Amino acid sequence: MIGRWNNERKTLTGRRLQLHRILAIVGILLGAGSAGPSIAGIGFTPDWQVESANYPTGVGWADIDGDGWLDLVVTNGLDGVFAANEVYFNAGGKLATSPGWTSTDTLSSGNLFVGDLDHDGDPDLLNANMGHIPTGRDPQPHAAYFNDGGLHAAPDWTSPPGNAFSLSVGDPDGDGDLDVAFGQGVSAVDPEKMRRQKVVIYFNEDGAFGSAPGWVSDSAYVTVDLDFADVDNDGDHDLAITGRGVGLAIFFNHEGHLETRPSWHTREILGGRQMAFGDVDADGYPELAVCSVAEYGTGGGAFVLFKNHDGVLEEFPSWVCDAYIEPSAVVWADVDGDGDLDLGGGGGNTHVGVFENTGNRLSDEYVWMHTPGWLQQIGWGDVDGNELVRRQKTFAADGKRKIFDLGEKAVHEVSRVDIGGARLNPVSYCCHPAEGWVSLAEAPPAGTVLRVEYVASTNLDLAVTTLGRIRVYKNTPQVVPRNVHILVLVDDDCGSNFNFHVQHDLLGPLDNNIRKHFERYGWRVTVAGTKASVDSCSAYGAPFGARSTRVDRLVSDITDVLEFDALSVMPGRRHDGILNSPEALHLIRRAVEEGLVVSAWCRAVRVLAAADVLDGKRVTGHADHRSEYEAAGATYAGNETAPVIDGNIVTSVRSRYYRTEMCEALAGAIAENRRARSKP
Repeated sequence: MIGRWNNERKTLTGRRLQLHRILAIVGILLGAGSAGPSIAGIGFTPDWQVESANYPTGVGWADIDGDGWLDLVVTNGLDGVFAANEVYFNAGGKLATSPGWTSTDTLSSGNLFVGDLDHDGDPDLLNANMGHIPTGRDPQPHAAYFNDGGLHAAPDWTSPPGNAFSLSVGDPDGDGDLDVAFGQGVSAVDPEKMRRQKVVIYFNEDGAFGSAPGWVSDSAYVTVDLDFADVDNDGDHDLAITGRGVGLAIFFNHEGHLETRPSWHTREILGGRQMAFGDVDADGYPELAVCSVAEYGTGGGAFVLFKNHDGVLEEFPSWVCDAYIEPSAVVWADVDGDGDLDLGGGGGNTHVGVFENTGNRLSDEYVWMHTPGWLQQIGWGDVDGNELVRRQKTFAADGKRKIFDLGEKAVHEVSRVDIGGARLNPVSYCCHPAEGWVSLAEAPPAGTVLRVEYVASTNLDLAVTTLGRIRVYKNTPQVVPRNVHILVLVDDDCGSNFNFHVQHDLLGPLDNNIRKHFERYGWRVTVAGTKASVDSCSAYGAPFGARSTRVDRLVSDITDVLEFDALSVMPGRRHDGILNSPEALHLIRRAVEEGLVVSAWCRAVRVLAAADVLDGKRVTGHADHRSEYEAAGATYAGNETAPVIDGNIVTSVRSRYYRTEMCEALAGAIAENRRARSKP
């Protein structure tokens, strides 16, 4: 989308990057036994998802209805549609699949903040609004919805028109109220609509925002993202911005007065998408993670980290990962519960994943990942409340500091703040649960002790928005079966997703094809066919580096299907060899009879129909062969759906788009099959 990677500096920082192959979803699969935990405990498939045509963009967790459970708040529209914003309410740890609250206004919304803006104890909603490209309506006002025993459906405050994808909430004037900054000028989908606009801050006066900004930057920018943080650890909020041609700039705060011209700037990156501050090494000085990108749609870019050395960010990033194309979002949280901050990241075109903090250093690549596609924003929260803990943190006051960082993100709630044992009235401080800080209206006297009691989770769940879906991945113990022997059937015109060899595909970096998925799981793969070698799909194979495939065994030579744990028929334009092979069809029938997990990709589902193993099953598959599935007794789920599991039969469509999900579905089906077989 925004900016261009600095090729000269990329050579420099590239020396710091260790280009390994991705560990993929399952992490390290070592040791004995039939299964091992997934890295970070996050599931391989979404536990909750909603399809949406409203371009879901912003996402956040908050207890909107005050029942003790975190609800999911979503803003919609981006700059492609006019749409209402939504809340999906949480009842006892389960999210509703339809919104229980929608706004009455319909604009093109970007990112959001949910938190207590008016000190009444319940979370309110702020969102940035963009222009609407199809109708040329640009710019639009930003909005706030207050919660007074229920979230108001109509905005209680709107700003003068702007054009912002992102906002950030902080307390730059140090009065104990949450103020909001909007980074303006950006258009997400049409570079021609980008216009330089000034960064603005609306100050909060006892729960009310003014009709005009109280702070305006001297210069105009095309700002994609911005973030408040105490960069120099002096007790007040500084403001960082990034965007198209902006590089990275910081407006420092001098005792409650934010400079209007940034005094720190680097063009090590020429443009960035979203960014986030997090104290990687726990020294009190937050580092800055940024999604640096090339020109929109080119597939370039990198995740970069600027270390903070005693209040000064390094000019050149000391950590760079360019293994995932078009990075778009970064959010910090302690995902694995080990006491340090890990980095969640996502790509505009590809994966969402987690970089693990390993001894004050981020891993070189994702230790967990999934492929939602066109990711917009990431939010961490404990949806089922299964690992909530009460904590407290104390600070020695120096008489000047007003902002106190808990060193923890995605806080469930701040329940009490006291000085010297005396509880503070909530109107005298504000807090940002997602960022984990508290800001006081008055600095505690020197020599006193500030104590903050709060509730946090050791088991954070992950919410993401994409242009077509809202998804939640629960952080619970998951398993990937080990010691799996999978039989893969291939035929002429084999789909390139089986074995393509390009280094970057729009939906999977670094040879992330089907076979690589299986091998990264630690599975033994035997490739079989009706002849010794099969050709790759002529239409798509060559551009993706797919080659002809020599089989390991001929179908006619396989006499005992029980030497395998699963059988999978690979995608392809046609499957004439298998369809005309009695041995191949008999092998599939025997696999089903013996209780193996049997799967087929896209057009290959017609092979299962020919083998007569789909009677009574719900399946997906390419729409061209729907009549064949239904003639075999199957119920067709459609051509635009995630993989379908019905008993031991797993089917998929769109092998490129759902490639990772299908592999994850197979892993889950095999694990469940083993559990069922082990029961007495």
